[in-house]
Amino acid sequence: MKGLLKILLAFVLPCGLIIVGAFGLFKIFKKRKERKKRNMEITKEKGWKYFTLEELDTRKNKDVEIDAQHLANLDNLVTKVLDPLREKYGKPIHVNSGLRDFVPEGGSTTSDHKLGCAVDVEGGGRTDKENKELAELLLSMNLPFTQLINEFGFSWLHIALNPKDSRKRLTRSTGDRKKPIYVQCGTDKTKWLA
Repeated sequence: MKGLLKILLAFVLPCGLIIVGAFGLFKIFKKRKERKKRNMEITKEKGWKYFTLEELDTRKNKDVEIDAQHLANLDNLVTKVLDPLREKYGKPIHVNSGLRDFVPEGGSTTSDHKLGCAVDVEGGGRTDKENKELAELLLSMNLPFTQLINEFGFSWLHIALNPKDSRKRLTRSTGDRKKPIYVQCGTDKTKWLA
C-alpha cells in the first residue's frame, strides 16, 4: 500500500500541478491575445497610420485597461506629432517607451510618460546621427511639443505633448544614466543640438 501511495504522490500530484499550471498559462495567453485584438481595434478607430497602441503601451501591468484620459493623451501625441513626423521622415520610428506605470532607475516621478503624454523614440537605424536628424526634422516642421529631451547625445529622443502645458522646452541630459543631469536650453536650438 505504501508503494502505491508513493507512486501516486510521485506521479499523480505533479501531473495535476502541471495541468493546473497549463490551464493558468492558457488563461494568460488568451487574455493577452484579447488585449492585442482590442488594442488593434483602438488603433484602427483612432486612425493612426504608423503607430499602434500595442507599441505605445509600455506599462508593466497591461492587464489593467487604459483609461480614457491616457488614451486621449496618446491620441493627441500620435495625431499631432508622431504620425506627421513619421510621414515626413519616410522611415520607421521605433518607440522605446510610451505610457508607463513605473519609474525607471534615474527617471522622473512626474514624467509625462505616466500620463500617456510622452514617448522615447529612435530613428530608423537607431543611431545617434539618425536620432539627431529626426529631432532636427521635428523642429523644422514646427510640430507642437511640450518638451524635447536630447537624451545623452541623441542616444534617443524624448518627445512630450501635454495638453495642460503650453511651454516648448528643449532639454539635454548628460552624465550617468542612473542619475542624469538635465540642462534646460530654453528655446536655444543650437545649444540643444550640440
